[in-house]
Amino acid sequence: MKIEYFTKPFDHFIITDLLSPKAASSCLAEAVSLESKFEPSGVLVQDSSAEFDDCDHCKQIKKVVSLSIRSNESMYFNNVFPDDIRWESIILNMLDAALFGKPFTDHITSKGGIWSLWKSVSTSDVQGSRYGKCDFYSWHQDQRPDNEEQRLFTIIYYLNEEPCTFKGGQLRIGPVDDFKQIEPKHNSCIIFPSEKNHCVENIHLCDPKFSAGRFSINYWAGFNNDCRIRKGVSRI
Repeated sequence: MKIEYFTKPFDHFIITDLLSPKAASSCLAEAVSLESKFEPSGVLVQDSSAEFDDCDHCKQIKKVVSLSIRSNESMYFNNVFPDDIRWESIILNMLDAALFGKPFTDHITSKGGIWSLWKSVSTSDVQGSRYGKCDFYSWHQDQRPDNEEQRLFTIIYYLNEEPCTFKGGQLRIGPVDDFKQIEPKHNSCIIFPSEKNHCVENIHLCDPKFSAGRFSINYWAGFNNDCRIRKGVSRI
């Protein structure tokens, strides 16, 4: 595992080889096996007029959310693997152990600031996403205005067949006019505050078979009054 920390365009971590090659292969196999659980996300346009006041921060969120348009397929792990059977998911077990075990937690909290909260997050929401030809997700934020603490951290873990056959699908983070572009490499991961802007570029070329798509596990961690207790992991 290689962990890199960056401060531009905002604080974020990029992790290469998050899991062992065998574990990453098993995670991809599980994602593909769940094909029947994926549903088209379609085009999403959110009307947020009732959720915000007139402060500058709310205006910025409102502007970004109003432009949130997407086309891909997704499924929620929390629905397929609720708390009492969470342990049955290879993906959830592997990510929980890698991202919230002591070695990684010590490393990420050493950066201070918001990262110091990593060791005490109490809730998670996990989504699997699959992008095929012409799929995309325009600029948006993951944080929910009605419960900002529920999604403090965005974790995106990439799973792809190797060699990768699709083209495009890069993640962009930061201001629209000064962004950083990140390749969705198999078994890599990026972590950043959920309030930050990001988008997924259009997939230009992709084999139509489901397994050849661009897969990502979108893992949001934060706090909630209704805390979910992980089996074997007390923090979440």
